[in-house]
Amino acid sequence: MLQCDSIEQARAFPKTKWGISEPSAALAAEMTDMTNHAFDLLIVPGVAFDSGCHRLGHGKAYYDTFISKQLEGGGYPAVVGLALECQLIESVPVGEFDQRLDAVIHPAGALGYASRADEARAAALLADGSKRQREGESSTPEKQLLRLEERVDLSEGKWKYVCLRASSDAGSCILVRSAPGTYHMDVAEPAIEALEAQGFEVEPLGGGRIRFAPSEGSVHVYGYSVGLGGEEGGPPGHGMRDHAEVAELIRRRYPAMTTTWAAEGY
Repeated sequence: MLQCDSIEQARAFPKTKWGISEPSAALAAEMTDMTNHAFDLLIVPGVAFDSGCHRLGHGKAYYDTFISKQLEGGGYPAVVGLALECQLIESVPVGEFDQRLDAVIHPAGALGYASRADEARAAALLADGSKRQREGESSTPEKQLLRLEERVDLSEGKWKYVCLRASSDAGSCILVRSAPGTYHMDVAEPAIEALEAQGFEVEPLGGGRIRFAPSEGSVHVYGYSVGLGGEEGGPPGHGMRDHAEVAELIRRRYPAMTTTWAAEGY
């Protein structure tokens, strides 16, 4: 990995037989070697990407090796892929040494897995919720504190969702929110702020994704939230066994629609 001083210098590189601009061996010998430098941000290309922020490269593992060495060296760079819409596919084959990205930016928006900053935001909220529970503020049984339409707020399309528990002296209830956002906390934080303004104590329990398609009469709940304690093949979050309770709440809100859920997928 060599330091390029300007876009003009990069444009002046000779092209290889594959049409890729690269410095000649003589020029490369004069450039600063950045291979062992610790970076804050890595922007990587790819052939294809999926919703779990897996990346398919050209098979030489140059980027995967570089990212791995950054992590082994104690660095924590944000790794972001750049994609066209046609490069977004359902599933990318993943090998033992393939590195998952933090986010994929594409013309219609962004896909996010989990960044260290997002995990820190979630951890702070989880710690606050645990403190309240130890103090006995969130141990009351569930009651109908909010109207059903207030408890379920879904954005049309396929978006990340969070499950929250809102508590007061009268009891507690769970709420579901899905909305555009790169990370789950992008969905959770505005909802938490609004609920706290109403006097509720709020704890994020987990999340995943919801595909809300009113025109098709269907809702599908799946996935998990890394930042909120979920994991691939495991629960959607630290406070959820699965999506069953969320799916049931959505069925009550939209009885005319078909609501399904699955443990698989991201």
